[in-house]
Amino acid sequence: MHNLDHSRNILVKVLLAGSVIYLFLPVVGQALPRDRVIIALVTAAISYLVGDLLLLPRWGPVTTAITDVFLIWASVMLTASFLPSTQITSQGAFIVGVAGGIIEWFFHMFLKQAPPRLRD
Repeated sequence: MHNLDHSRNILVKVLLAGSVIYLFLPVVGQALPRDRVIIALVTAAISYLVGDLLLLPRWGPVTTAITDVFLIWASVMLTASFLPSTQITSQGAFIVGVAGGIIEWFFHMFLKQAPPRLRD
């Protein structure tokens, strides 16, 4: 894959993860805007590296989206544990993970529909 393609995919991933976390985290927990951005960046990085680059080519979009629910849950819980002003329960992080997993499925469909040079 060309570096520009990775850049574009990462940008889309950060925007998607950021949207989900920025919108859902205040509903299910407590986090400062700065902390939500940090959680979104960490979550997007983990999800892109593990989910999109490692698992998606091997398992396909549906299984990877289901796995992303747990990746997002774990990354939200782990990152929030290092941010003292952030409070979220495991159930709240799971809700964020489910919302993120649904969005991830659409992102996988986007990647699948991309021209071949963007998928390699």
